[in-house]
Amino acid sequence: MKQPTIRCCASGCAWVLTAGLSAAPPPADPSRFSPPEPAPIEQADPAIVAAADGLLRQAMETFRSAPVVQTETTVHTRVGETDRSLTVSSLFGPDGSALIEAPESTLRSRDGTLTIVLQDVWDRYLQIPVGLSLADGVEAAMGDRALAGFEVMMRDGDPPESWLEVLLMRTIGKPTIVGLDRVEGADGLMIDRVLLAGRFGTGWVDLDGTRRVILGAHADMRIVPEEDLEPFELTMNLETNTRFLEALPKPLAIDTGIRTPVSHRHDLDPVLRNRLSVGQKAPALKLRQLGGGEVDLAELKGENVILCFWSSWADASKRGVQQLAELQERLAGLENVHCYAVNIMERTSDPAEREALVRFVWEKAGFDVPTLLTPDDQLRTAWGLATVPYSVVIGPDGMIRDIQVGWAGDWVKRAEAQVASSAP
Repeated sequence: MKQPTIRCCASGCAWVLTAGLSAAPPPADPSRFSPPEPAPIEQADPAIVAAADGLLRQAMETFRSAPVVQTETTVHTRVGETDRSLTVSSLFGPDGSALIEAPESTLRSRDGTLTIVLQDVWDRYLQIPVGLSLADGVEAAMGDRALAGFEVMMRDGDPPESWLEVLLMRTIGKPTIVGLDRVEGADGLMIDRVLLAGRFGTGWVDLDGTRRVILGAHADMRIVPEEDLEPFELTMNLETNTRFLEALPKPLAIDTGIRTPVSHRHDLDPVLRNRLSVGQKAPALKLRQLGGGEVDLAELKGENVILCFWSSWADASKRGVQQLAELQERLAGLENVHCYAVNIMERTSDPAEREALVRFVWEKAGFDVPTLLTPDDQLRTAWGLATVPYSVVIGPDGMIRDIQVGWAGDWVKRAEAQVASSAP
């Protein structure tokens, strides 16, 4: 199969590999990309397409109808020189019961209740009623049906056109069947290979035609930005081992620890549940300043404080810092106003590397507004920050008076008016 080369906009570059395996890349500047062009996909013989589709449907029906199914699925990805792997173990019982265990999360469906535990959320877990379709329950709980995984979608009896894209971890877009091969497996047995193509690349799915089960999948993804930027290339290999059983080999137990159940994912997410609103008290902030010294928001009570949260990789957030610098200049005659840019969400967790990135941006741009350094992303969670730039005006009473998510042309005047209204 010919490997398509895709030129895409920022929205086309926002993919999800799998929950916990890989985060989407930082948002790009849309002006640096051309609109997406449809990738030419060769049309296969309709008889071949029908035969391949039939194999996939047989595998789905076998998976769906077995009394108990036990699987172990491992996904390997390579981006440049970086390799990552994730293994998920699943156990499906009768009557819609299931237990799915991954390194960062555990999901259980039993007795009409869906329970989701995220390991990095220590104090809460999600618990909601669920019907016979576990995939529907995951979609209702998390807002994305694909997060249930292709195994859950097959167990629910979803057709291949629903779970193929998830099986390939959304790497190539919506897959189209373009061929069917017979290849020799590592054990010498012959394998049915369904060839696929999508907007962002090509791939295949391997099946054991005798047992009617999926053995694995492969995908090659390539996205080429404009203006001579480096292409994004990703290779994905998936291996899955499936066992059909007559009874559950173990109880579908889940350990929630000391966590408290909540019924909405916003209450579970550490960022979403801390999202700021005008009129509330500003959270604590105590950070080191680039160039020396420390800033403690608690010590600035009685003063106006204006913050702009930014990241070195986001050009839009630098525009927010430019606005903050303009505001600082306009308010220079006032003694009770403090402006700070706050660096967050950097790609590296090393404090020295984070500081070096900030220093480079500040020296290159010539900013004179002071910037604060965050050693990790705990501040992002405490302040409920999901994007940059994110600007906040805090009044002398410590209450939030204005919030600007993203960049806005009128923000400088708006913030200036808030400061003026706080004057005695």
